[in-house]
Amino acid sequence: MYDLQKNKNFLKTLISYTKDGKIIWDYLDAEPLDQDVIDKIEYLLPIDYDVIDFENSFYYADKQSNTYALVRTLSSNYYFFLIPYTLKSTQSLCDNEYTQLIVELSNIIQSKLPSAQQMIDNILNM
Repeated sequence: MYDLQKNKNFLKTLISYTKDGKIIWDYLDAEPLDQDVIDKIEYLLPIDYDVIDFENSFYYADKQSNTYALVRTLSSNYYFFLIPYTLKSTQSLCDNEYTQLIVELSNIIQSKLPSAQQMIDNILNM
């Protein structure tokens, strides 16, 4: 059994580290994320999930090649997975208790990645 409060604190720490630039995320379909990790994520998703929204799904791989994946589907369901480099003993933070924190993390990640709107703002603010 997983500790709900510990997991919430973990997500809050990820949010803080992402805001501070200590953790840099990339799009889930970006290189060099290994196809085995994508396959594992698809395996971990509920059977009735719809298509992964790769424009709004992200990952971070630490120095040991452990993967942290924030996945959004086209129907706007959010999932968060912790995938050790062995692809074994994974953990999912997908319960409703985590949704608000996962959405907050997603919004922060999106604000850190380049976007067309940021390009427009950069030109307008010159």
